Formats: sequence, structure tokens, C-alpha cells
Amino acid sequence: MLKRKMGLAFLALLLITGLAGAIHNSSISRSERRNAMSVLKETKSEVLASVKGLSEEQLNFKNAVNQESILAYFNKIINCEKNIWKLLTDGMKAPASPEKRNEIKIKDAEIVDLFASGNYQCMDLATEGVDKVTTKKLSDAFLIFNTVHTRHIKYMKSTTEDMRNHFVSTPIGMVDCYQLCLIMNAQTMKYIDEIKRIKNDPQFPIE
Repeated sequence: MLKRKMGLAFLALLLITGLAGAIHNSSISRSERRNAMSVLKETKSEVLASVKGLSEEQLNFKNAVNQESILAYFNKIINCEKNIWKLLTDGMKAPASPEKRNEIKIKDAEIVDLFASGNYQCMDLATEGVDKVTTKKLSDAFLIFNTVHTRHIKYMKSTTEDMRNHFVSTPIGMVDCYQLCLIMNAQTMKYIDEIKRIKNDPQFPIE
């Protein structure tokens, strides 16, 4: 009975002082979570739709010697997501550094605009500890992408970690780990644009 009373008294103290509401204050906000979930789910649909129903000839079509095929870009999407997510998880393992907040020069919305404008190319990173994927079958690529991307969606749906105070240095400057998720998504969308460009080529084989 005494322990129960002490527990209730402690809870009351938390409510009075506002500490109870501050327990998860370092987590991303509801709107940030909703935004990340929305773009990740939309991207997943876009990726799968971009290659749905394509034949082997179409997947491997090139209209120039050095141009990448659709299947090659699909592999790039997988590697991009794996590599950037490794950077994100490594950044989250490091101690939180709120003092670095003023080093960030780019806003969330500007990340999307930067890649969409065509003024910035994708970061073809080769993160240490991440094996590069070079699948030759679309079914294998589908399986890997779905596994990797679904894992990212689940993390953003449930994480209570302080993504805004863990930072990673990138070619576009210092970003926080939440922004790194947005960068990963923006790069994937840029690769999808390349796949669409190939499909719109006049020489693209019609089945």
C-alpha cells in the first residue's frame, strides 16, 4: 500500500512539473513522422510501379554504350537505400550532439527541391560494412528492395529516438538523421526519374 501511494505521488509530481510530458520530447514530432511515412510509402509504390510488367529485354535495354539499364538503376536504388540507412544507424549510435544544430544550413523542404531541380546528383556511396547488390533478376531485386524499404518504414513508424540531435556529414553539408531519411528518399525518386526517362526513349522495346 505504501509503495502504491509513493508511486501515485511520484506520478502526480511528474504531471505537476511537466516531466511526464517531456519523456518523449526528444522524439520526432507527429507531423514529422507522418511526413516521413507518407514519402516512404509513396516511394515504395513508385519504385514497384516503375518496373512492373517489364520484360527481360526492357529491363536490360540501353540506347547508348555507357547508359545504365533499368535493372541497373533498380540495383542503384537498393544500394542507395542500404548505404544511406547504414549512415543513419551509425549516426544514431553516436552520442546526441544538440550543439551541432547550428551547423545545419539546409531545411527539410530544400532537400527535396535540391534533388528535384537536377542541380545535384545522387550520392553513390559505398558505405563500409554494406555489401553491394548486383542482382540480375527482377524477382531477386524486388525481394531485396521490399525487405529493405519495409524495414525503413517500420523504423520511422515506431522510433522514439532523437533523430533531430544526431548528425551526419554529407556532400550537401551537415544534416540530422531525420533529414538523412529524406535524402535517401529523394535519391530514390531521382533514380525512378531515370527509369522513366529510359522507358520514354523512342527506341525502348515495345512488347
